[in-house]
Amino acid sequence: METMRDLVGKVVLLGQAYFEKYSGSEIVTLEIAESYAARGARVLIACRTRGEPILNEVAGQDGIEVYDWASAELDAIIRESDLYLAWIQHHVIPPALFLGDAATPTIFAHLSAIHPLEFPLLDAVEETLASLVVFTSPEARDEMTAAGSLLGVPSDRVEIFPNPAPSSFHRQTSSVSAGPPWRICVVSNHPPEELTRALELLDDRFEVVRIGRRGGPSSTVQRVDADLIDSVHAVITIGKTVQYALVRGRAVFCYDHFGGPGWLTAENIEAASRRNYSGRGYEKMAAEAIAHAIREGIEDAQMFAGGRVEHSRGQYDLDATLRKFEEIVHRQSRSTNTSLLQLTSEHIRIQQLVTRLSKDWSGADRAAATEASARRRAERRMRSTEEKTRLLQSALDERNERLRHLEEELGRANTLADRASQEIGALRDQLTDLSLSHREALAVNQAMENTLSWKITSPLRAMRRVFAPGRSG
Repeated sequence: METMRDLVGKVVLLGQAYFEKYSGSEIVTLEIAESYAARGARVLIACRTRGEPILNEVAGQDGIEVYDWASAELDAIIRESDLYLAWIQHHVIPPALFLGDAATPTIFAHLSAIHPLEFPLLDAVEETLASLVVFTSPEARDEMTAAGSLLGVPSDRVEIFPNPAPSSFHRQTSSVSAGPPWRICVVSNHPPEELTRALELLDDRFEVVRIGRRGGPSSTVQRVDADLIDSVHAVITIGKTVQYALVRGRAVFCYDHFGGPGWLTAENIEAASRRNYSGRGYEKMAAEAIAHAIREGIEDAQMFAGGRVEHSRGQYDLDATLRKFEEIVHRQSRSTNTSLLQLTSEHIRIQQLVTRLSKDWSGADRAAATEASARRRAERRMRSTEEKTRLLQSALDERNERLRHLEEELGRANTLADRASQEIGALRDQLTDLSLSHREALAVNQAMENTLSWKITSPLRAMRRVFAPGRSG
């Protein structure tokens, strides 16, 4: 479906703390930027830290630019532009937005109920600037207000932003060949040990693809797109990848480091969605229980997900959600609030402090990732060495077993040889005895032939031979 280019000449500002990894809030920022750029807008991403791999996603894309939140260049662009919309996450607010037209439609987004960066730096700033405050789930909204934040925001300026999927996921659904074998994609940057173990317990009817940092053996780091989802029967994940899978009609096993309900069904999907499919609110499962649930429930889960594709597409459509929010904020009448100026310097000072901490954290995180990568390489080498040692030991054991068999055969051969030697000795003794007896018999016979009686009876023996019965003349 072709996107309407209705924002040509417009400028959209997006604020985001980190713009480095394939993580939840960074992907949200990227998808919103791509949505507005596709409609012809010039999109400015203001962030505290930036880096690869996610910067590669916008490199060369027309209409998307990435800046340091406090850069003079970004401030100049904002001052010279009539901003169509500002979308702020993690309270990343460029100074020029404070000093410019306070009537700029501004949406503050909170994508979690537990991460400290998702809470306002100063409630008064958001309560004053916000045309609309959106939460990724009812749980996030309720947790933040229960903590005493944003109590001054009227309820008619609060909406739910349910991590909707971009237009690329809304193309015609692609089928996958029936299983088994079942192809499952695990998308996680933090898979728990029991899930990793459960995957090892699956039989050869299951083929597992792993995506994410620290995702386990053979895991790759890449952006999750519709082609990847279409290539599998089911997805094991939490968060926004759940919406991707549901829109594509793929079964979802909702489970990660918080736990989770397992396969999404008609009985649990509403409760799970209220928590943004985070897995919170459920007991953790043992590896054996997870493996059993995956094996026994995949076919029913497929039928459930496939039967609600149209519902999921209506519920999780990013472009439609953004247009809805635009209508809300642009029909509001806003006026400049001079009290905001008193908060500007304080908020900027806090942002500068948070930026330093963010860069320190980002550096520490990269160092930790490098160390973890080195550790994984060392573990792979160790596993390789252990495997080689195992193979060598197996070969040695096999060789020793052959030697043992040869020794047994040699022992039996020696026994037979000893027995044969004994028998040969006995035969030699018998031959010796026979030889002596033969010589004695010859001597006796010779002596007998030399006697007078033998010589006298010689004619008689000759006649006997002639007239012996049976002889013919």
